Amino acid sequence: MWTLFCLKNSKSLIIMDYRTAIEELENILEDLRNQQVGVDELETSVARAAELIDWCRTRLRTVADKTDRLDTGIEPGQLL
Repeated sequence: MWTLFCLKNSKSLIIMDYRTAIEELENILEDLRNQQVGVDELETSVARAAELIDWCRTRLRTVADKTDRLDTGIEPGQLL
């Protein structure tokens, strides 16, 4: 399992996987859409979202690269 180590609110270290990162991104987006983020929190929220997006993109690229390299020898339509 992939794990993301990063600082949140520069006080606590959190550990997450892809699903948790996506959930946090969705929460940030919902807060922004509902205007629940004040001007003072906006910079922090946007920076955190950018950090999460970058991590998720890297994770997806890594999985895609590994998947592309798999050579299972199974033909399309063949049962496993």
